[in-house]
Amino acid sequence: MKKIPRNPKQIFAICVLFIFLFAHVACSVEPLIHSEKQLEHGVEVISVKGDWSYQVVTVRVPYIGIEGDKKTGLARVVIPVRKLKETKKLPAFCHVHYEKDIPGAKKWAEKGWIVSTAVYTPADGEPPIDAAPGNGYNLARAIIQWIKRL
Repeated sequence: MKKIPRNPKQIFAICVLFIFLFAHVACSVEPLIHSEKQLEHGVEVISVKGDWSYQVVTVRVPYIGIEGDKKTGLARVVIPVRKLKETKKLPAFCHVHYEKDIPGAKKWAEKGWIVSTAVYTPADGEPPIDAAPGNGYNLARAIIQWIKRL
């Protein structure tokens, strides 16, 4: 039988190693959503954050503006990872008109929904909120179409 280390330096070293390994595993989550590289104007994943319970994915969504111009907007999806693994298919809730915050989205995700929302940045952000209501509508439709493809 192996002896349990009682030396404070050994205990400290083991704790640091454990914390390093746990932090590495928690930060290296396998993304559930990827960029749509096969599509000419596909959605591009910007960031994936999360753990074994939820993934929060931020994407850049291309859409057509009300004047026929090409635009991009940001969207965020909160995915309940455990529930998705249990059922393999979940209903989607697209929150439009104003941005749904992450804690609020997680409340819906706890009930088994995949929650998507447009992400509105300030005027100096990427891309800023579009003042034209029609463009907001077109962005919302593009987000819904993307979620349907998932």
